[in-house]
Amino acid sequence: MTPKRKLIVTVLGVCGFIFSFAGIILNTAVLFKNPNPSITDPIFAPSGAIVVGIGALCFIFGAILGWSNRGTYESEIPPSNEPKSLVLRMPSNRKYDGTLTLKMRNGDNHDFETTSEVLQLLEPGMIGTARILRSKLLSFEPDSEQPNLKSKRER
Repeated sequence: MTPKRKLIVTVLGVCGFIFSFAGIILNTAVLFKNPNPSITDPIFAPSGAIVVGIGALCFIFGAILGWSNRGTYESEIPPSNEPKSLVLRMPSNRKYDGTLTLKMRNGDNHDFETTSEVLQLLEPGMIGTARILRSKLLSFEPDSEQPNLKSKRER
């Protein structure tokens, strides 16, 4: 649900509640003022019923808008590929799922949750294409050249 639609649904729901509550209070006040009101009473009929009706319509319309929105599910959003991503920080224990920090090609640093299988393939300083879905790193394809990593002979 988009933020604008969420705001509209919330405002309609709150307004519906407020109008309905105000109409009930208005009807109750009329009952206390006149213990034997008739439906033709000029204050009771138009004001109380109309206010409750407006409240009910707002609430029903807000509920229909809210329930008719399917939302966005993870299965509907395709993963994105982020080339030239640099592995900055990794968890010390790679046997378990964890969070690592990648520097994206635009210079921003982001933390991503990932599995132990992906973590075991990575080294800090590695550059490659990250396959990302929201805040999860699904896979990482290292580039053929790794200028930030020392070769095993140099270590």
